[in-house]
Amino acid sequence: LIMKKLVLFFMLVSGISQAQENLVVQEMDRSFSMGNKNAFVIDIPQAQLKKVQSNWKTYLKHQSKRPAASKDGETTLPFGIIPALGNDSMTVFSIVSPDGTKIKLSAFFMLKDSSFLSTAVNGEKSAAVNNFVRQFGIKEYKNAVNDEWLEEKNKLVILEKKVSYLEDENEDFRKNIRNNERAISRKKDDIVTNEQEQSLKSTSILQQKTYLNNYTGTEEQKKKEEKLLKQFTKEKEKLQDSKESMLKKIDDLESENRGIDKLIEKNNEEIIPDAKKQVSLQKGIVEAVMTKMNNIK
Repeated sequence: LIMKKLVLFFMLVSGISQAQENLVVQEMDRSFSMGNKNAFVIDIPQAQLKKVQSNWKTYLKHQSKRPAASKDGETTLPFGIIPALGNDSMTVFSIVSPDGTKIKLSAFFMLKDSSFLSTAVNGEKSAAVNNFVRQFGIKEYKNAVNDEWLEEKNKLVILEKKVSYLEDENEDFRKNIRNNERAISRKKDDIVTNEQEQSLKSTSILQQKTYLNNYTGTEEQKKKEEKLLKQFTKEKEKLQDSKESMLKKIDDLESENRGIDKLIEKNNEEIIPDAKKQVSLQKGIVEAVMTKMNNIK
């Protein structure tokens, strides 16, 4: 995963150098519903087709104060003034289409005499149109890179949460160890008490056996005394079983703690350092994308 991140990082650095180049509007003959005419064409990297199509119509409406209509993949802004382009009325035809990893916008500006604007015919007005199209392209490119930045930023947040989770997990592991150690300590105290009770019970058994060996009373009373001996013996056996159970519980808890120690060690030596490296690398990617966006001109 780290290697994949490194490859992505170097790809982004390469992308930054490309983003430092200005977006260029080119004039060329392009085909649309009225034939082959001079168009102002710009390639917008990373953008999404539907977003650019929608935003271009919004841009035209905002700039002209009138709506554009789309039909059969072609958008038309009706004849009228576009203040940013001067006082001459014009009709704008445009096509937004995919072109590899880019979106190509081809815009045709038809004047009232049905001629199509070009630098060869009107350099000053074409310069304004060039800037008009280019500013839209820059905005869309920045929007696309901003989406990329938000996506990478979200990945960073997830990775940072993972580090916090792992650190919290270690603390929970340590709490489990402390709880187990307290349980072990209580079990050991209970074993001491158990052994004391076993010792007392052994004494009672020995005394009862001695008493029965020297017994001179009635047969009925003897049976009662023998029954009492059996009761003492069962009680001692129960105490022995209880001690074995406590010893096993201690073994289980100590084994559990050793397993938890290994998990903490793995977190500290492998998983958390790796997660922190991913965070560091992702921060570099986020910064690289922001630099790329700031360099779009």
